[in-house]
Amino acid sequence: MRWDFEPDAVDGLKLIGMIPDLSPCLLEGRNGIGKTVSVQLLELISGAMPPEFIERPELWTSLKKRLGNTKVIGTELIGAKSIEFVFTPERWLDSPAVDMDRLGDARIDGESAAGSEAAALISVERIAGNEDLADTVARHRDLLQGQLAAVGRQLRRRNDDLQVFAGDLLEDLQRADPRHLQEEQVALVEAVSRSNEASEAAKAASDRLADMLSAQESMRKRDAVNRNSEDLLASRDAAVEHVRALETQLAEAQARADTLASALEKEGGVAERLARAGRTLRIRRSRRSKLSSAVEAGSQMLGVEPVAPAVAQDISRCEEERRRLSDLQRGLDSAGEVRGLLEDMLPALRAAAPHSAGTLLADGFVPELTVEAAYASMSARHLSLINEPTPQQVRELLAEISTLSRRREALELLSRDIATLARADELFAETVAEYNTLEEQAENATETAKASREADGAVGGLQSELTAAHSILATLNQQIAAQGTVSRTDADHEVQALTAKLGISESELANAEPQFRRESADADAHLESTSRALASARRRVTTRTAEISQTIARINQDPRYRWINTVTILSQPDGAPDLEAFEQVRDAILAAASAIQNVGDMVDRLEGICRDFLNSRAAEPSELDAASQSLAKPVSDMLASSILQALNSPSVQKRVFGGGTAVGLDPVNRNLTLRWESGAEDVRPMAGFSTGEQAFAFTQARILDITPSSKPNRLLVLDEFGAFVSADRLPDLAAFLSAPEVEEVANQVLVILPLHVNYELEVEHTTGTLRKSYEMRLAQIRERDYCAVPL
Repeated sequence: MRWDFEPDAVDGLKLIGMIPDLSPCLLEGRNGIGKTVSVQLLELISGAMPPEFIERPELWTSLKKRLGNTKVIGTELIGAKSIEFVFTPERWLDSPAVDMDRLGDARIDGESAAGSEAAALISVERIAGNEDLADTVARHRDLLQGQLAAVGRQLRRRNDDLQVFAGDLLEDLQRADPRHLQEEQVALVEAVSRSNEASEAAKAASDRLADMLSAQESMRKRDAVNRNSEDLLASRDAAVEHVRALETQLAEAQARADTLASALEKEGGVAERLARAGRTLRIRRSRRSKLSSAVEAGSQMLGVEPVAPAVAQDISRCEEERRRLSDLQRGLDSAGEVRGLLEDMLPALRAAAPHSAGTLLADGFVPELTVEAAYASMSARHLSLINEPTPQQVRELLAEISTLSRRREALELLSRDIATLARADELFAETVAEYNTLEEQAENATETAKASREADGAVGGLQSELTAAHSILATLNQQIAAQGTVSRTDADHEVQALTAKLGISESELANAEPQFRRESADADAHLESTSRALASARRRVTTRTAEISQTIARINQDPRYRWINTVTILSQPDGAPDLEAFEQVRDAILAAASAIQNVGDMVDRLEGICRDFLNSRAAEPSELDAASQSLAKPVSDMLASSILQALNSPSVQKRVFGGGTAVGLDPVNRNLTLRWESGAEDVRPMAGFSTGEQAFAFTQARILDITPSSKPNRLLVLDEFGAFVSADRLPDLAAFLSAPEVEEVANQVLVILPLHVNYELEVEHTTGTLRKSYEMRLAQIRERDYCAVPL
C-alpha cells in the first residue's frame, strides 16, 4: 500500500507527504511534522475512531477546525487500484463520531463511492510502542473516562436542548403539583372546621359572659330590694289583681248585657234596633279600651308621648341612627370583602410575577400599572386589612343595629295603634250618638229595654274603670323598670338559674367577671387566628389551582406543547382542570426530563471517579463525595476485569508473565496479582514490567493478540516505538515483524520512530552499507523532514 497526503490544513497543522509501499517500513522524522496525525487520518478512513479523540475531545475539535479539505490517496491496494478520500470537516459532528457520510467524499478507481465502501477496503491497527503494562492500564482508564465524558456531554446537550425547548413548561410543572393542591384542599377543609369550632366557641364564651353579667345584675337587684321597692312591687301586684277582678266583672256584665239584648231583639221595632246598637256599642267600647291600654303601655315602655307626631319624629331619629350604624357595618364588611377580593387576585399575580413582572395591566395609570406594581400595592393593602374587622367589633355593632331595629318596629307598631285608636274613637262616638237617639225613641220601652240599657251602662262603667286600672298598672311597671326593681324571689330564681347554667357558685359570681372576659377575649383571639389561617388556606388553594390552570393554558395555547392533548385531555367539559389526567402527564414529563439529568449526574460521577480516584495512587474512597463512594469499587473492578481479559492472552502470559495468569489488578495502587500453575500467587507492582525488555515483549504479545481483519488491506502501525527499542534491537524487531504470525495480522507494517540519530554528523563517521543507508535517509530528511525506508 502507498499513501499520499495532499494537505489543505491551516493554523500550522502538518502532515507527512507519503507512506511508501514497504513492509516493514521504518518512518523516522523530527517531532511535529505530522507523523501521528497522518496515521489518525488513515484510521478515520478505515472507519475507526482514534482513541485519543475520545479521551481528549478537544483534539477532535482542533482537527475539525484545522484540517480543511485535505486529500488522502491510496494506491497499490488489494481489491482496488486506488482510493481518493477528501475530508469534509465542515460536516463533522461536534463530538467525536465516525459518520462516513459526514467524514468526507470518497472515490474508488476514479468513481464516486460511499465512505463506507472505502472503509470496507482498509483496516488500521495502531499500537503505541512506548506503552508498558502501567500505561496500558492508564490507557484503558483514560479511554473509559473519555467515553464517559462524551456520553456526559451528549446528555448535557440534550438537557440544555430540553431546557431551551421546554424549560418554562418544566418550571410550571414543578410548581403545579396536583398532590400539593389536594393537600391544600384537605388543609382548607380542616381550617374551615377549626374556624367553625372557634366561631362557636367565641359565641359560647360571649353568651357565657352575657349570662354572667345578667346573673350579677339580678343579684344586684335582689340585694337592692328595700321597703320602698317592696311597696312598689306590692302596689303592682295589687294593681294586677284589680285588673283581673275588673276583667272578670266586665266579662259577666257583657254576658248579662248580651242576654238582655237578645231578649230585646225579639220584641222587634225600636227595641230590636236599640239592642243591636247596644251590642255594637259594647264591642267598640271594648276594642277602644284595649287599644287605649296598648298605646299607653307602648308609649311608657318606649318613653315617647302617645301622639302621632311625636312617634313619627322618634321613628325618623331611630332610622337615621340605624342607617349610620349600617353604613359603619358596611365599612367593616367592605374591609372583609376587599380583603377577600385581594386574596382571590394575589395568587394569580404572584404566579405571573417571575416571568411577566413588567407587563402592563391597564393604560392610563401614573405610574404605570404593571404586574409587579399591582402585586406590591395589593400585597400592602391586604396586609393593612388582615386584622379587620375583629369579631368583637362586629358583634357589638350588630347588637346595636338589632336593638335599633327592634325599637323601630315597636315605634311603628305604636304608630299603627295610635292611628287605629283614633279611628276606634270615631266609631265609638258614632255608635254612642246612634244609641242615644234610639234611647230617646224608646221612652215608653218595656222593662226588658230598661234592663238592657242599665246593663249597657254597667258594661261602659266597668270598661272605663278597667282602662283606668290598666293605666295605673302601666305606670307602676314603668316605675319598676326605671328603678330596676324586681322581687327578691324572682331575682333569686334568676341568680340560681344562671349560676347553675354557668357552673359556678353564687359566692364565685361576684368576682367572676375578669375570668369570663378573659375567656371571651381568648376565644375572640383564637377566632381571629383561625380566620387568618382559613384565609391563608383559601389563598393557597387558589394559588395551587391557578398554577395548574395556567400550566394547562400554556399547554393548550403554546404550539410546542399542543401534542400533549393528543395523548389525553387535561380539562373537563366545564373547563375545570382534570387533576388525575394532569397528574399523569405531569409525572411522565418530569420523570423523562429528570431521567436525563439523573443519568447525566451518574455519568459525571463515574467520570470523576476515573479522573480523581483511579488516577491517583494515594487516593482513598473517603476523599470522594458520598454519592461517588459507593461507585468507586464497582468502577475499579469493572476496569480491572476489562484489562485482565486483554492481559490473559496466551502470548502475553508466555512472553510477559512467564507462564503466569493475571488473576487480580488494582488500578489505584498499580499492583498485578499473578497465579502460577502450582496455585501460588504473587503480587507485583506494574512498574516491574516497565523495563525495555519487558516493554518489548509486551508489545510483541499485543501484536500477536490482534484478531486478523477480514478487510483486504491491513495496516499495522507501531507509533513512537523507539522509546524502548535501541538500534541494536531493530534487527530483532524487523525479524519479528516479518514473521508469518504478523503477516496474518497485517500485510503492511509501519514503524514510526522519532529522529534519534544526527545523520548530518554521523554520516561522515560511517562506511560501507551503513554509510549508504545514512546517506539515503539524510537525503529524504533534507527533502521532507522525515525518511521512510525498509526496516
